[in-house]
This record gives sequence, C-alpha cells and structure tokens, in this order.
Amino acid sequence: MLSDWGLSHQDMGSFPDDDPPPNDKKLISDLLAVVQAYEQWEADLILDQEAWRGGEAELPTLTEPLWDRLLEIQQQRNAVIRQVTKE
Repeated sequence: MLSDWGLSHQDMGSFPDDDPPPNDKKLISDLLAVVQAYEQWEADLILDQEAWRGGEAELPTLTEPLWDRLLEIQQQRNAVIRQVTKE
C-alpha cells in the first residue's frame, strides 16, 4: 500500500483519463502476462516437493520443469523489453 511508504497516488504522477493507445494496451497486457508468469513460477518453486527434496533441502533446487519454465518466462520478458526499446 502506498500509504505504508508515506506516499499517495499524487506522488506517483498522473495518468491520462482516456485509454492508452493500442500499442500501449498490448505492451501493458504483455507485461502483465510476464509478471503473472513469474508469480506462478515462484509459487510452483515454493510448492514443488521435488525442488525441496521432500522437505529435506534447506534451499530449493531447480528441477528440469522449473528450469524450462523459467527459460520460457525469460523469453517472454525479453520480447517485452524489445517492444519497449525499439520505440
């Protein structure tokens, strides 16, 4: 919450009242998809018993499926970065 940091919405700048242009809508949608994918991946890592060796490991290890999914998410992320940096 912004107020926890001593901030308000006014401190964060203003946003236009109208909808963003179509290209921005796609970028926002793509960025949201990457963030949601990272969030799901983190949850999968935490809940994956194989990564924790059935609760015996102090820290999780990346299983092949977790590693493969991380690489896919990184490709998504890189595509979003390319969208932003080409403009």
